[in-house]
Amino acid sequence: MTIRRMIVLSIVLLAIIATGMTFMLSSGSKWTTRERKEWKDTAITTIEAQISAVPSTMPADGAWATGDRLMMKNDEWILCQSISIKQNPLIDDLFIGYGSDGDWYFSTFPFDVNRSVLQKDARPESLREFVQRYALRPFDGRSDMALQPTWTAARP
Repeated sequence: MTIRRMIVLSIVLLAIIATGMTFMLSSGSKWTTRERKEWKDTAITTIEAQISAVPSTMPADGAWATGDRLMMKNDEWILCQSISIKQNPLIDDLFIGYGSDGDWYFSTFPFDVNRSVLQKDARPESLREFVQRYALRPFDGRSDMALQPTWTAARP
């Protein structure tokens, strides 16, 4: 084999390796990991099981952000599940919710473990205010669209 052929073969092999590495890195987005998809699907199933049993009034203790139901000042609500990267390093922050308006929402706002960020915040006036404040986006309640980022600022 001539030196010229060895050089050409080396260049071709390097190009193939580089293409393969690029494909592997791009397909492994932190937003679409298998663990993240599975968590999303489980969260939706959990919320669906609670929808018919949602009380329409504020709990007696007045807590708006405890458990899986968040109550706004105008009695609108959102049933939700969330996970923080602090709970599972394989799943970046994700919030899935079903609102009293009949819409599904998702967000990558960093609510922290057990949505502790909400304990420090004032109760929103309405579901619309909550959606805007925490970068929620509507989705169909099934698709992997809910895995995409909505929050790009630094952690609060």
